[in-house]
Amino acid sequence: MSMFQDYAARTSAVVVSFVPVLVYATAPTAIVPACEGSGCGWTQLMQLARNIVDFLLYGLALPLAAVAFAYAGFQLMIHGGSDTARQNAKDAFLWAAIGLVVAFGAWVIVKFVMTVLFEEPFRSVG
Repeated sequence: MSMFQDYAARTSAVVVSFVPVLVYATAPTAIVPACEGSGCGWTQLMQLARNIVDFLLYGLALPLAAVAFAYAGFQLMIHGGSDTARQNAKDAFLWAAIGLVVAFGAWVIVKFVMTVLFEEPFRSVG
């Protein structure tokens, strides 16, 4: 391993290790909502489901996608001369993008269903 590759690998490891810190530093609420009175009800259960989905998207999917894009870019820079390695890096970019689109698509579907089924303006319809 050349000196540049060693430096790039160490720098990437340091940068990637700080991604979870930045994500959790901006977390607005706890995952488990506070229950008032005698216990938790339907509203707290739906809030818990919403918090879990938001955590999976913003706390896991986005940082993992950032790591995947960084890895693919690193592979493209280091092994750009090899056609096979370049194709592998492009495939990593493609699959990271597909994974991100699938994660956001799932979030949109869950958000839509939760809004239609459980928000107050929609309960009186039908």
